[in-house]
Amino acid sequence: MDGRKLIMKKITLTLAVLTIHLALFLAWLWRRKRAAELKDEALFSQGHESYQGECPICLLPFRVDLAQSRVNPCCVKWICDGCILAAHERGLGNVCAFCREPIPRDDAASAALIQKRVDAGDAKAMQLLGERYFFGLHGIQKDEVRGIELLKGAANRGSPEAQFNVGVAYASGELLEKDETKAVYLFEIAAKAGHPYARLNLGLIESTKRNYDRALKHLVIAAKMGEEVSVTNIQSLHRNGLATKEDYFQALVGYQQAAEETKSDQREKAKAYFQARRGSA
Repeated sequence: MDGRKLIMKKITLTLAVLTIHLALFLAWLWRRKRAAELKDEALFSQGHESYQGECPICLLPFRVDLAQSRVNPCCVKWICDGCILAAHERGLGNVCAFCREPIPRDDAASAALIQKRVDAGDAKAMQLLGERYFFGLHGIQKDEVRGIELLKGAANRGSPEAQFNVGVAYASGELLEKDETKAVYLFEIAAKAGHPYARLNLGLIESTKRNYDRALKHLVIAAKMGEEVSVTNIQSLHRNGLATKEDYFQALVGYQQAAEETKSDQREKAKAYFQARRGSA
């Protein structure tokens, strides 16, 4: 009898230990599931408005591709062409339309101004100078290594544009070692900040994984910010029975509304003016 009692005691103890381990495992699974749910809630509830915002002068939204707008190195503020033309018409063509600082006389002076802001840790300036080095723009000799280092610095300081660009570098593997996990991580951070092309990329990545519901969520958000390629992809999903007609309609209307909000008579006037100048150059 004593032997049986000892065996039963051991069995009971073993079952108790197994029960505890099972409970701990189930709690871990629940925490993991809940963490994923919270991550998705943040990913899909944030970044519905473009991080590019609006022109600080006329307060109209920029186009997502920043066409018909430009940035001056003095304040690193994007200004729409409409407001730049208005400044020219008031005799202020030689100063920044926003901060009224003199416009640099040449590319070297422009780079020096940006470098000064980079030295102070300005993320926007790092992103701007990084792109100039990466692509060899505005008189700067192309240096992709220097460019990507500046972009990584800007990304670490919270620049959505730099986060997107570094994410693209990881995704392509052309300059940085290919790492899709890092690419997606950076796209997600940028998308939550309102980067339309980062959101588009997440939608395309989910589509390749056949996670069409998640892809559609990303693409609709991008479309409603005014990103055109997203609309085309949602149309394709609809044609293949992976999105409803209502999904496509909402995305199309949202895109059209976002695009319309960027327009004004002054911007149309500036578009014609600068196109004529380029044509006569």
